[in-house]
Amino acid sequence: MREYQVNMAASICRCGAELLTRRGIRMLSTSTVATQSRSGSPTDTQKRPNKISQEKQDKPKSLFVPRTSFDPVQVSTSNFTHFHKEFLKKGMSMHPHLTLELRDARAPLSTGNVLLSNSFSSAIGSNRLYLYSKSDASLLDDETLKQWHPQGNYLQIDCRSRQAAVKIMKYAATVFQKIDPPPPVGFNMLICGMPNVGKSTLVNTMRRLVVEKTNDWKMQGKKRSVAPVGQQAGVTRALSNRIKVCDSPNIFVFDSPGLFMPSIANSETMIKLALLKCIKESLVDPIVQADYLLYALNRDDPKSYRDLCPPTNDINDILVALRRKWRSTPNQDAGTALRWINEWVSGKKGKVMLDAATPEAFDTYNQKESERMRAWMVKFQQRGKEKGGNRASKIFRA
Repeated sequence: MREYQVNMAASICRCGAELLTRRGIRMLSTSTVATQSRSGSPTDTQKRPNKISQEKQDKPKSLFVPRTSFDPVQVSTSNFTHFHKEFLKKGMSMHPHLTLELRDARAPLSTGNVLLSNSFSSAIGSNRLYLYSKSDASLLDDETLKQWHPQGNYLQIDCRSRQAAVKIMKYAATVFQKIDPPPPVGFNMLICGMPNVGKSTLVNTMRRLVVEKTNDWKMQGKKRSVAPVGQQAGVTRALSNRIKVCDSPNIFVFDSPGLFMPSIANSETMIKLALLKCIKESLVDPIVQADYLLYALNRDDPKSYRDLCPPTNDINDILVALRRKWRSTPNQDAGTALRWINEWVSGKKGKVMLDAATPEAFDTYNQKESERMRAWMVKFQQRGKEKGGNRASKIFRA
């Protein structure tokens, strides 16, 4: 009896094990089918991502292509003939021993004036020092300047820097030592250049330098800032008196008003001068100025404004992004454009270059401007708008 019970128990165990095994296989197959029905076959699942990734790799990416030229815009150019006549006559009569020509490093060609070289070259020979101001906000490099000025008569400066004033004084002292006999009434320097390039600021910096060096109570009691300065062009209205900037040797400087060309070459140059506040901002539409700034940024680094939008040639994309950022409206686009321009021109957003500063650009630009001025002078004399044409031809002679 006991043997029978043991055999029955063993049979029940075998049957239960077989039943559980069959159920397990059925459940496993059911779950596999359900999984395949939801996600497809394993083969399809493995192939699909590879196919999609391959399609992404084969799809060509759209590359940004910046503008190669700026579309011409009708901008009126100004005429400064009368002012040129008065200033250049005084400049020729003073015979400066050294001319300091200031240019804005952000537009080193457009802020130059070939009349300055032509007018004073006969009086001072080769004693000319080119000063490139606001270089901290410019992409102009020293290698390019070396090719522009093989004689080394240039400096990149910050007009507010004491160190820059010291370098200029050392250069002036070197020129002074070469003069034989020494000037009996002192060494005269003339600071000239376009409006708002930093001439008066540099004069005040050099003035403070001599005050600190002499520590003279008489000089300390006078105003250290002897030349008026401002954010807009045209603050200095006339040629200044002699300002002493060095005590040993005696070096004096003349501050001068900003000197334009009698006629601006083209509208693009006028836009550059408006961006740098060399002329009144109202002379050029702020939207046009912002569009040219966008063109210049794309030429150097299209990613420089990536905080606003992807690279674009459309100024409206920039304005839309600025509206969102500053919560402005479309009727405020002119003010928005000026605010964006000021951020770049001041150097807060980065460095900018408005001129194409290639190694050969300096000589090429001067040659073209000299030819243009000769042609302008012929027309000017023919019209007979100025008396004493012979004197004018000497002033504007190349």
